[in-house]
Amino acid sequence: MRRGPGLAGLRKGQALQTAMGNVGSRLEESQVSDTKRQMDLLRSKLTEFAQKHRARINSDPEFRHAFCEMCLAAGVDPLTSSKGLWDELLGIGQFYYELGVQVLTV
Repeated sequence: MRRGPGLAGLRKGQALQTAMGNVGSRLEESQVSDTKRQMDLLRSKLTEFAQKHRARINSDPEFRHAFCEMCLAAGVDPLTSSKGLWDELLGIGQFYYELGVQVLTV
């Protein structure tokens, strides 16, 4: 008849669980920091793109629609982003953003 793992086996199991928990925590922290860095990069690239093509976004409805579609595909809603971001970039106010949303959804 075989007995259980004994005290040494239990300690080894607990040490293994602790080590795996530590590795999991470090991996999670790494993934969170990578995701934050990628989101910052995406925001900066969208900002750069919006500044570069500001006149065309404001004047060309098809280009504006394509820009909004690109933002939405990336998971960024340019019309509900932090207050003032798109106002600074495109020079139009919140009323026009909301109006644009209504027009784009029609």
